[in-house]
Amino acid sequence: MRDDRRPRLPLLDAARGHLRVTAHWAMWFPFLIPFVMLEGYVRWKLGVGRFALPILTGFLVGWQAAVLGAYRAIVFHPRYDTAYRDWLAQTPWTAAKPLPRGPIHLVWPDGLVVVVLILIGLLTPDVEPMRIVSIYLLAYCAATVSLTLATLTFVPAYLAFFCMGFMARFWSLPWVCGALGLVSYLVVYWGIRSSLKSFPWSQGTENGPLSEAVALALGGAKKDKLGWPYERLLVQPARAFDERKLVTHSFIVCLLLGWWISCLAAHAADPVDFLDGMRGFGYMIAFFGSLFRLAAYVSGYAPPISLAGRITARRLLVPGYDAAFLVFPLMFLAPETVVKVGEALGVSPMVYAPIIPPLVLFIALATPPGLRQWRLTGRHRMVAAISAQDKNYVKVG
Repeated sequence: MRDDRRPRLPLLDAARGHLRVTAHWAMWFPFLIPFVMLEGYVRWKLGVGRFALPILTGFLVGWQAAVLGAYRAIVFHPRYDTAYRDWLAQTPWTAAKPLPRGPIHLVWPDGLVVVVLILIGLLTPDVEPMRIVSIYLLAYCAATVSLTLATLTFVPAYLAFFCMGFMARFWSLPWVCGALGLVSYLVVYWGIRSSLKSFPWSQGTENGPLSEAVALALGGAKKDKLGWPYERLLVQPARAFDERKLVTHSFIVCLLLGWWISCLAAHAADPVDFLDGMRGFGYMIAFFGSLFRLAAYVSGYAPPISLAGRITARRLLVPGYDAAFLVFPLMFLAPETVVKVGEALGVSPMVYAPIIPPLVLFIALATPPGLRQWRLTGRHRMVAAISAQDKNYVKVG
């Protein structure tokens, strides 16, 4: 009788277990070979030295490290694959067990991938090996933190974004940046473990987009599509939207945005150009924020009186309706106000310029009245935001 029992080799078992991780990377490396050959051919034709033309290889290796880092974070995460997530929720899997498809956190085959990128980057002296490691870690951490946020695990995600800001601050020092990347990865790993412990995630995170998931976490409730006009009349007083949580999260997000901008400001050459760039960025946020709020508030909710009626009745302003749009001038006045205050105080533009974009964003996100409050108490007419031919349009009466 044949004995199928064979001695187990832990290292070989680990290699087999992570083979799926490494196999996903193999398809990327052939894309670098033609560019490396092209660079070698150009150097030979120009008669230059071996390392005199670093443009192609340096850029492509950095780009490849960023793509592979983000790809590594996304492809094995249950939040990314709906079918994988639903199947996993129906199994007795827990966070104490390894994920069937492969680990989200980095494993030793990922180090082999980075080593191959470093060896290719050695063709160019301007590409620091630690720089490739930093790019890979930054892309991996950014993608993983985004998925962690989608599972409503806020604290580790916010802390990881804060730590990654230090990587941007010390980007000119590759070894310091790489060390900070390792610290960021430890925070990201904490976020991964915290999010997996809460699996299966709430209904909003599984079946709805991130906006609905965040709304659910802030105290709102997910609504089914009931069609017009029933969906407009649907009120959920038992679980009201928590406006305080929305303001708190908006404040934290804006602080992180300001922190990242201040870290990037350390690499700005001209303070005046940096100020102009931040001012333009602030106006861009104001423009798109105005469009977003206008679409959110106006869709399905018309003013109680037309413009001609306002003029005839001498009621140019309807406070119960127009209060939702007072945020527009505030957003567009904020950038120049910050500049004037900074100049009056005699502060360097490098200090007050990073305040402009997050301030405009905070005004766009947190200025009252809130959407739910305005829809329930504002003076408006509910109208159909869909055509009569839509399947969700229900004719009553």
